[in-house]
Amino acid sequence: MLEWFVDSPTVAGPNSVFVTFVRLIAACLFGFLVAASYRLHRYPAPVPATFPLTLVLLSILIAMVMQVIDDRVARAFSLVGALSIVRFRTVLDDTQDIAFVIFAVVAGMASGTGAIGVAAIGSVVMIGTLWVSRLPVFGQSKSPLAVGAIPDADLALRTSVGTSEQHIKPLLETNLMSYRLLSAETTRGGSILEWRYAVQFKSDVTPADLIERCCKTDGIQNVEIKMRESCK
Repeated sequence: MLEWFVDSPTVAGPNSVFVTFVRLIAACLFGFLVAASYRLHRYPAPVPATFPLTLVLLSILIAMVMQVIDDRVARAFSLVGALSIVRFRTVLDDTQDIAFVIFAVVAGMASGTGAIGVAAIGSVVMIGTLWVSRLPVFGQSKSPLAVGAIPDADLALRTSVGTSEQHIKPLLETNLMSYRLLSAETTRGGSILEWRYAVQFKSDVTPADLIERCCKTDGIQNVEIKMRESCK
């Protein structure tokens, strides 16, 4: 009955334009569904202001790409080359955010190829899995910052090689209400360690106070504090 959803429109005409329009609208709706599920899953923690909208736009764009490819292998390789210049430079706070990006991409692919049923069923399964994963039996982290607290800022500490996190923790515990390690990596050819945290300040501690105390701590060479958008 809906065979026109399966075959990509290869001939310009009213019918093909209508099919393309319906598929892109479906991709948009699934994108909003992905964004809404992302916000609900991360609540009450704040989310980047632009990330949910990015998920919606990504779903629509992928659907457009699938329309352009239209089962043409050569065109597909050309698009891969053209899109390879795009890079995600934003550091995601949680590895689960990657799953939502893939969720939006797959929903866009399914909508763009006319597999609306696959996108709908997959979305139901995905949202159901997210709901089940929040049950206590899965033992989600109960740290204040992970569940109830709202991070005030991202803190980056650069220390000399050989400085362990145990050396930093007393400083963090003294000045912060809560904190969560986001990443740890080496820079400058392995001569510097960089620690990144999502932090919540104590009521009597300001970012300037924290910077001053970090500078007085042996081993810490550089401090960077980036306030979250929701706290500006």
